[in-house]
Amino acid sequence: DGLKKLSDVDKLLVIDSRMAWHFTEGTFKVYLSADAETSALRIMSANREGEHAETLEKTISETKARRESEKKRYMTQYGVNIKDLRNYSVIIDTTHASPDEVALCLINSFNTWKSNKEFKMAYITPERLYYPDDEPNNEEIVRLSSELECGGSVPFVEVYEKDGDFYLASGLESALAYSFNMNTFIPARLISGEPENKKYTKMKNSL
Repeated sequence: DGLKKLSDVDKLLVIDSRMAWHFTEGTFKVYLSADAETSALRIMSANREGEHAETLEKTISETKARRESEKKRYMTQYGVNIKDLRNYSVIIDTTHASPDEVALCLINSFNTWKSNKEFKMAYITPERLYYPDDEPNNEEIVRLSSELECGGSVPFVEVYEKDGDFYLASGLESALAYSFNMNTFIPARLISGEPENKKYTKMKNSL
């Protein structure tokens, strides 16, 4: 009830909540993501009692179990899937980004959303994305990289999300051009569906 009432408050608020996206209307909905290892390391470094175990591996396991429990609980209580990232206006992968880079991405996304309430975008760091083992068109990568360097636009990148991981669905050359240009984020559209039945690999470092 308290979250619903915040929809009518005439001021800018930042709400940190599992369910605010569902109960507050007309709001800019943000999901900050990190891979399992980074998330566990951050939980351990925060040293909040009861949130982490003695080892990294056990913290990862316990965090995953806790999130699955939350997913089931909220589905039972409210009939919604809190892990469906399509519920959010913007998804920002914080795994390999600095706080300042995340903040700038968030502010720019919010300003875009204010003029277009249908705005939905995911910003994935190149190292976080799983790439299909398809042969890219290297000439196209160079061309698209030049476009980006000159402030131009490139074809959209589309990604699937599964179990907290992101898989490239389309736009291989565009994704590699962003990485080649050392961009912090690859702008992408999150689409429904499952990764194709093919081999995917993950970059260790940006190109």
